[in-house]
Amino acid sequence: KKRRFPVGTESEARAWNYIQNQDNRDKRLRDIALYQTMCQLGGRIGEIHELTVDDFKEAQRSKSNPSIKIKTFKRGKGQKYKTRHIPVPRTLLRDINQYITIRNRIIRKRKIKDHGYLFISLTTGQPLKPKSWTNLILSIRDKLNLSGDLHPHAFRHAYITNMLKEIILTHKEINNEDDFRLYIINTEMFMVD
Repeated sequence: KKRRFPVGTESEARAWNYIQNQDNRDKRLRDIALYQTMCQLGGRIGEIHELTVDDFKEAQRSKSNPSIKIKTFKRGKGQKYKTRHIPVPRTLLRDINQYITIRNRIIRKRKIKDHGYLFISLTTGQPLKPKSWTNLILSIRDKLNLSGDLHPHAFRHAYITNMLKEIILTHKEINNEDDFRLYIINTEMFMVD
């Protein structure tokens, strides 16, 4: 039985530090935007790679509560993709905006038709494949000798875990660890409340 846990805070911090200090500016800004998107949207890797520049521009136009539209990959058999809007902090929009300048320059330099995908390969200008991001995270994990669950899907687990904690703490009176565990363990009780 495989078990996947959220990204540990130490591993996440070390990987984040590595990404922020890459020598290649274009790669650094792209990876910062992609890493922050993984952390702050909680999307599946395929959903993140489906993001478009138009999705970003729409989020930028929203004034008080920016959100970004993301395709939902998990659906019933035969159902069409649905979308959901996820709230995003302005800092994420700023990071993506810095990267978009690089993205657009690379597309012009390669003289390819703009396909609209947000995250691209810095060498070809083509949409970045989900496997590329997985390989990048795994190479960072290996380079930094990080143990534990540092892979793209673990960011989704961390996001969902943090959102669940926030929901419980916002809507329930939690006085100690035992109260918190009660709500986490007893999912039926949590859903009813």
